[in-house]
Amino acid sequence: MADVFISYAREDEKRVAPLATALEARGWSVFWDRRIPAGQTWRSYIGRALEQARCVVVAWSAHSIQSDWVLEEADEGKVRGVLVPVLLDKVLPPRGFRGLQAADLVGWTPKRSLPSFDVFLTDLEALLRLPPRPGSGNKQTTPSSDRSDASPQVAVQRRFSWALSMAMAGLAVAALAAVATYLLLVQGDGGSGITASPSAPIFPGPPPASPAQNNAPPASVFPEAPPLGPSGSDTSPAPVFPGGPPPAPSKN
Repeated sequence: MADVFISYAREDEKRVAPLATALEARGWSVFWDRRIPAGQTWRSYIGRALEQARCVVVAWSAHSIQSDWVLEEADEGKVRGVLVPVLLDKVLPPRGFRGLQAADLVGWTPKRSLPSFDVFLTDLEALLRLPPRPGSGNKQTTPSSDRSDASPQVAVQRRFSWALSMAMAGLAVAALAAVATYLLLVQGDGGSGITASPSAPIFPGPPPASPAQNNAPPASVFPEAPPLGPSGSDTSPAPVFPGGPPPAPSKN
């Protein structure tokens, strides 16, 4: 995987070669070879390098703005968010790329330093997030181990750990507050001097009889019969009928 993929027209190869050499001198690996090896295709060789490159530098010139291959490669870098355009000629970039600021390298050569070229290197270094290592030549470089802390996954883990710690602290505070409230309530009930009195037993129906009444005979539920006479006959007065006694039944 190359650090920088340079997209350019074949007619600009001689002007791009010093640019590739300058980037390699900064310690970045650069892919800019347009020659497809035997047995390879554009997709298997150049296309794969384009997809794996960490940065895509497109060199706009009078020739490259008319090249379909350069437009396709620049669009790949734009979609991935790693496109860095530079101007080799004073031309207007194709539609769809005019909103991106391009580094003005018109007239730049290794023997003629331009402030815009230094700014371009600074912007490229910020995009790659990889400090250049002079003397490493064309070797493949990878981010150092201390850059792993800046990865999105680590950042998400740190935010999650912080949120979890805050939630645990909140639960602990809530638990302490609940215990303190309970102790205050208990102390308040103990000092009030109010004691619970035993309540009278509740029985359904009439209260139970006392032990002295258990041996008494049950009261009669029938009205008291009239007393009998000396001969054992009933001494109750005869019924009185108004208008005389009723007639006796006939013996027919």
